[in-house]
Amino acid sequence: MSADSARLADTRPEWFVVGHGRKPFGPYSMARLRAYAKDGRLAHASLVWRKGMPAWVRADSVPGLMDSPVPRDKPRPPSGQSPTPPSTAGPATARPAAPRVPGLFGFDSVELKLSFAASLVALAIVIYATIRLVIDVGPVGARGLIILVLVGLVSLPLGWAFTRLGRQMLSNTPTRISNRLVLSFPGILALLVAAIIGVVTAFAVLEGLSPTAFVPAGVGIGVLVAFACYALLFDPRDLGIQIDATSTIGEESVALWGIPFRIALASAGAAMMVVQVVSVVAGIVAVVAPLVDGDEATVSKQLWSEVAISSGGAALLVGFWPVIAYYLTVLQYLLLGTAESVQQVGRHLRERKSGQAQGQAEASRD
Repeated sequence: MSADSARLADTRPEWFVVGHGRKPFGPYSMARLRAYAKDGRLAHASLVWRKGMPAWVRADSVPGLMDSPVPRDKPRPPSGQSPTPPSTAGPATARPAAPRVPGLFGFDSVELKLSFAASLVALAIVIYATIRLVIDVGPVGARGLIILVLVGLVSLPLGWAFTRLGRQMLSNTPTRISNRLVLSFPGILALLVAAIIGVVTAFAVLEGLSPTAFVPAGVGIGVLVAFACYALLFDPRDLGIQIDATSTIGEESVALWGIPFRIALASAGAAMMVVQVVSVVAGIVAVVAPLVDGDEATVSKQLWSEVAISSGGAALLVGFWPVIAYYLTVLQYLLLGTAESVQQVGRHLRERKSGQAQGQAEASRD
């Protein structure tokens, strides 16, 4: 091959790359791929393909693409992808293995165990309050608490299952943003809202509102604080997010709208655990304090009873929060999926047009 032919082949946009979201990007010229490899955007293990090749191959197996090939075994197709060659319509069936979302020092496991233990204690508190109320007013008067006990029995397995399901969704739907500030903004906003709720509730109680108003306010504050911690403190990879300064404006706008839902889904288990543990502590105090004072009758009456029931009920009902966060995130994916697809199609068309124009310019100069 002559030097002119080789140079023309380098500028011809014919290469596809498996990129973000396990989707094919391109076509790119060989010169463009070399530039991506040089600045780190194309890794040795990245999968590439062009028309005429029998299957996807690693980038470092293509002669002249990577500066320093690394020793490796014979390339194998990604998990879940058959070794059959891609169709002539393009490599739309590529499915490289999705990056695993790591846990933070095993925190996910700890939060699930604490949540489950707190849920059992909360259920015991509500059952105790129910028995006391049945003794005082009969089963009809305690029907609300009986229903709450049944709801708690449902929320226990659901909260556990959907927390794990949310983790799997994040690991299977990676995304990228250009910088850490995209995560910081919703986290700071959540802290401000939590502070406002706390101040307003405190003033309301000082003005004569029942102290049990702290229970729903505490639930909201606990959820918001857990959300803020995940947004501000945790490694973005725990949310299935990669920091990539090369993200385009279109990708950034789509990611920006989806980030709050992603944080909510990632923090659902922690939010459930925080609210349940705090509520259970309040419920135990509400049950034990009258007994210590020697006035057992007040356990089922007045303020102590309200605090115990409200706290235990909050701990059980918050078990549905991972379910809510999961389906809100699914709805967000449905709404933004179309927008993301439009952005990607537009970017592919622009890159193809740019590559073709560059190839024609090189050909005309030759």
